[in-house]
Amino acid sequence: MNAREERGLIIAATCRLDRLNDGTWLVPSQSNKSGNATYRVNLETKSCTCLDHVDGGNTCKHFYAAKRKFGARVASKNEIAMVNEVLYKIICHNLSCLIMEQETLGIVPGFWKEEEPEERQDGERAVLRFAPPATH
Repeated sequence: MNAREERGLIIAATCRLDRLNDGTWLVPSQSNKSGNATYRVNLETKSCTCLDHVDGGNTCKHFYAAKRKFGARVASKNEIAMVNEVLYKIICHNLSCLIMEQETLGIVPGFWKEEEPEERQDGERAVLRFAPPATH
């Protein structure tokens, strides 16, 4: 693994990547500290709008980041499975972003307290139900 691939892995693990309607991905710049600079990556054509790719012709860290997150293509063979696979990848990506932000901001998730199971007439216990926390 070269240095660009390693930096791409870091971007993939720590940054949010957005998919545009044309199928390209917006990958944030690591060097821009304000967080508003992004590069457009096309996984199909293996291109990026960053100077490393445009001027140097190198496969850049932004491409590696997008490829790591979403792969160069879907593996499914039929159209419905392809759509499901892409949606699954997007959901996984969004969950990883949510967890990352939760950890970054120090948010502690609160879950409802479980109730005691009720006895049924046949002696079996009922399914556990969760109640929302009481508001005071």
